[in-house]
Amino acid sequence: MAIKLKITLVRSTIGAIPKHRKTVQAMGLRKLNRFVVLPDNAATRGQIAQIKHLIKVEEVEAEEVKAETKKEIKKEVKEVKEVKEVKKVKEENKKEAAVKEKAVKKAPEATAEASAEANAEEAEVKAPKKAATKKAKAAEAEAEKAEAKEPKPVKKAPAKKAPAAKEAPAKEAPAKEAKPAPAEEVSE
Repeated sequence: MAIKLKITLVRSTIGAIPKHRKTVQAMGLRKLNRFVVLPDNAATRGQIAQIKHLIKVEEVEAEEVKAETKKEIKKEVKEVKEVKEVKKVKEENKKEAAVKEKAVKKAPEATAEASAEANAEEAEVKAPKKAATKKAKAAEAEAEKAEAKEPKPVKKAPAKKAPAAKEAPAKEAPAKEAKPAPAEEVSE
């Protein structure tokens, strides 16, 4: 069995000299706590010696490495798929919200109608047909009620007028108490 070296990046390259950063990249290490398996030869040992303060090195057999890497790859693939699914769901939610907002902006008087229609559409998509028809009927009834009620006219706030310029009273010096002048004594 061929002996290989499992090299794990345990310290960040932030603050390391550029030569060490390049060596880490050349070895195939991109993120912390990720590992690569390289052959045990003089070139690899030289790279290890250069960045020994950033990495952890273990000797492993080739068969052990294959099993470990397969498990790691499967985990990473699952994580990537989960992240993609979450992103898709978030994008769909954003699109639905944008459509609802546009409908509300186009007809501010018909907000009740738009929300009732949106609720009816959601009900049709999510629920079985029987439940969807019930919800649709309820939504139609709500829409009819909303139409029956006339929307209240929106009162606009009166425009604020700039305050009239007030004449500031002239500042007066505080009145000093008048002290009687000291009587001068006349000596004759």
